[in-house]
Amino acid sequence: MFKDNVQAVVKISCGTKVFRVEGRQVFGFELDQQSWGFDGSVRFIVKKDDDDLLSWFDDDDLMTLDLTLTVVLGEDAKTKPTPFVDVSGLVTGRELRELATDDQANQGVSFREYWFSFADPAQVLLRQHCPALLYAEASLADAIKENLASGVKVDATMSAAKIDRPLLCVPGGSFYDYLCWFADSHGGYFVYDYAARTYELADSKAKPDSKTSISLDKHHVARFRHGFASPPRAEVRVHNSYALQPKTVSSSPTGSVKGVSRDRLMRSAIAGDIDSVMQREGARLPRRGRTMTLDFQRCPESAVEPGVGFTIDTDSFTSQRFGVRDKYRCRQMSLSATTDEPGARRYSPGPWASYELDIESVFETESEASAAMPEYTAPPFPMRAEGQIVCEIGGDEERPYAIATDNNTGLSSYQVRVPLWNAEITVLAQPQFISGHMYFPPYKNARILLDIDFDEADIVRYLDWGPGVQMPMDSQGNQILFGRGATSETSLKHSYVDGKSMLAVSRIEGADTELLTLQDGGLVLQVKEDSSKASASESVDLSADVAAASGELTAASKGAIGNVTQGFSDGQAELKEQMNSSVGKTEAALDDMSAAVSAKASEMKSKADASTAALAASAARLNAQSAALKGDLENEKNK
Repeated sequence: MFKDNVQAVVKISCGTKVFRVEGRQVFGFELDQQSWGFDGSVRFIVKKDDDDLLSWFDDDDLMTLDLTLTVVLGEDAKTKPTPFVDVSGLVTGRELRELATDDQANQGVSFREYWFSFADPAQVLLRQHCPALLYAEASLADAIKENLASGVKVDATMSAAKIDRPLLCVPGGSFYDYLCWFADSHGGYFVYDYAARTYELADSKAKPDSKTSISLDKHHVARFRHGFASPPRAEVRVHNSYALQPKTVSSSPTGSVKGVSRDRLMRSAIAGDIDSVMQREGARLPRRGRTMTLDFQRCPESAVEPGVGFTIDTDSFTSQRFGVRDKYRCRQMSLSATTDEPGARRYSPGPWASYELDIESVFETESEASAAMPEYTAPPFPMRAEGQIVCEIGGDEERPYAIATDNNTGLSSYQVRVPLWNAEITVLAQPQFISGHMYFPPYKNARILLDIDFDEADIVRYLDWGPGVQMPMDSQGNQILFGRGATSETSLKHSYVDGKSMLAVSRIEGADTELLTLQDGGLVLQVKEDSSKASASESVDLSADVAAASGELTAASKGAIGNVTQGFSDGQAELKEQMNSSVGKTEAALDDMSAAVSAKASEMKSKADASTAALAASAARLNAQSAALKGDLENEKNK
């Protein structure tokens, strides 16, 4: 602690409203300046009659606080000092206390004491900005431009931030934490430029400007001490678990101990990815060099803030002292100050005041590569969202699929549209949750659930059934549907009819339909051309629909054709007896392969009456089939 004379100026703005206080009215302040930003607080007192602040003190509009601190030198000073603190932040907290002097204790308020806390704009605004966004073919620099609040400027000069990525995800956490995480995980820096009042994502630390560099002598420095951080003891290892080509690469920094490792697990089919990850992981663990901490015994006469260059005055300190000839960069500066007048007595207007101050600065060598980062929370990856498969083949009601293969990597992928952000992204084509025995790529417009990471996405599950796949609940059916759509598909369907299971395999290709039905005691094979697409003379009255076939042909016991009773007249009883007597012969015929059945169907077709062209009534169709079967049975009997 030391005592010095300082001119403190505080300006508070809210829209067009401005309030200014300075000198002895400011009786306390604190400030912590880091390479990424700052935060602090200030206390001051205002006479009731001069208080223009009270009327808008509790406004909800954004308030800005400017704090300027300048040391007051004697009249014989050779140079005019510049502010050693000059910051502009946003108000984060407010307090008000009303006071009265001792002799006016019972006469109401005489003074008001105000307290404000403040911080740099990015900490205040971007920590509260939590966007959930998805970009396609964009860079982080593009995302930053769209997510900056008014008054916050971030320059994304970092090479990794300028790479256009197939997809880029901002998953909904604090955007401030997101930027810090990106810089930290990609070997970069997140820094605040106190002179320009801007932020930067950078690949390296800026070299101090010689025009603003300072040199302090023994009159300013009470003591300085050097700190030496322990070097990292772990070697860095990156493991790629890709089963067809697993690989491990490692790096042993200076000072590492054998048997101590820091592992990073990844999975990628691209061989070169492991080297990129290794480069990033290695960049995160540079050896932290020494630091030099200065305790001041007098206020500096120019800015001592992060980024400013610094040298030790060799005229004041012997060159034999450790590190005295090195060049340094300011890494941190913290200060606190109070006046010694309590209560309302401290109100004594004047341009400056005498303060008890504690100022400490931490410097690093200009060559220091380690990054100083604020505490942050890693982004909440993965972000989960719905998408739809994109396919240029076929119509909207069809079920085609499309898979693209990258010529450089050989990897296959789907195109997925995420409607919420109107973004079309690439997702790796994999079997997902089914065995490699089966090949069922997601069809056009299929709804899918995605897990979206920083620059890649995976399909979590499928969210809908395709057109025509679902079955009525009454049937208690299950179905696998193959093919592109209703005019070109094959189905494997299992359902229940009258409480009995039925298995049907159906193929449709344009007008052609084939149906194989297995149910209790019967097997039916039907081949037809759709009546709406073929002439009546070319058609056979056999339905491809499983439910219709079941209604027209009810299986008889022991695998026979069965009793065809519906639509028969009373005069057909004799026919039924003849059909029952020929069960054995008919069963043998049905046991033949599809060629024999098809031949029989052709014979039945040739004997069908031409008058059944309309084929509209089920009774008419059954009568025609019955007549054909009766003729066949009589011929067999006559033999």
